[in-house]
Amino acid sequence: MKKESGLLRYLKNYKIIISIVLVMFIVVELIGYQYLENISKIVIDDSFSDTGRVQNTEFFENPLEVVKYSLDALTQKDLDKFIRGCAVQEQAYGMEYRKILEQQMELSYRYSPSGNWLYYFPLMHAILTQEACEMYYDLSEVFKNARIMNIDYADLEYQLSDEYVQDMYKKCEMWRASGLCEITVLYENSAKEHRQKSLFVINYNGQWKLKVDEQSVKSEPSKINIEENRDESIESSFAIQYEDKYQIPKMQDVSVNALLPCNYSCYKERGEKSPEKLIEEFIYTLRKGDFEEAFTYFYNEDEGLGKYIEYRGENAQHITDLIYKLLEIKPSETAAIQDTLNQMNPENIIYLRSTIVESEVIDPNSVKVEVELQINRKQQCIELNLGRTEWGWMILSLKPDYFG
Repeated sequence: MKKESGLLRYLKNYKIIISIVLVMFIVVELIGYQYLENISKIVIDDSFSDTGRVQNTEFFENPLEVVKYSLDALTQKDLDKFIRGCAVQEQAYGMEYRKILEQQMELSYRYSPSGNWLYYFPLMHAILTQEACEMYYDLSEVFKNARIMNIDYADLEYQLSDEYVQDMYKKCEMWRASGLCEITVLYENSAKEHRQKSLFVINYNGQWKLKVDEQSVKSEPSKINIEENRDESIESSFAIQYEDKYQIPKMQDVSVNALLPCNYSCYKERGEKSPEKLIEEFIYTLRKGDFEEAFTYFYNEDEGLGKYIEYRGENAQHITDLIYKLLEIKPSETAAIQDTLNQMNPENIIYLRSTIVESEVIDPNSVKVEVELQINRKQQCIELNLGRTEWGWMILSLKPDYFG
């Protein structure tokens, strides 16, 4: 009788383990392939964004520096540069939905809980980027043909007070920020009148950026009489106290050519071969929380960076409204904040079927589709307008008033 070799006996004894290892290896390979395939579908579109520009400045450690940087961007009519100076990423990651519900209820209907559910980040990021874009246009009007005279801390005596520190702490809690500071810009407008405009900057780990706060930007600049006597020595003393208290380095010169790292992305659209397939894939991306991929199903006309950001922000708002409607979220119920947060899991969405309401026979390039979904054993209906584009079938519009 032929004696088995040691290797053969080893293989027989451990063949089950070896088989499991081989199966696991194949599964990992397939998952990796699928991941790479999905990533390849989301392609950055440099025809919209200026993401290819090379940064030459990492961050600003003094709040006055980022305001100078932002004003330069306005003067240069550089939307890309301006957005890079806004805390769109930091605020999207840091947003604390519990504090938003407690302190600023009106924002809970517009903002998604990106700080509590990370997969909501693309929605919140898109909404804040849109707000930063609107800030750019609003401030462009404020400082149009203006001569900047001075950039300084606002009312430092108050900003050093305990009352302000307590108020600042509450506002920082909503965004998980390290600090908040108010800066005033003194300028002369085209009518030779002196005006003063307040801007808020926010701190994350020692780095300052312009706070995305559309409402404060829309406030009217105040008139100022620079002929009034001002004790500059006292103001300077307060500035030294403020910077010492918060360990802020002295302001450095900011080059007009300074450019911060890019903090946003634009994506190429992609469509599907049929309206039914498009709806199925779109709902699937919502259910798995891949909102970044969901953006790629919306059609966008090539109208430049500003229009793209505005359109994507609107779509993000519509998706947020859709999620809130489908999951029956009621942000006003502050007594059940944790229950509200627990409901915000997109995996609760179940796709049932879609029905073409207006047939493509009437218009071969557009259809209206009614989509039936099941949420917590309750059925909901939404309507989407779809169109045939160069990329295939894509979503033309998704509006809150369509929800059933």
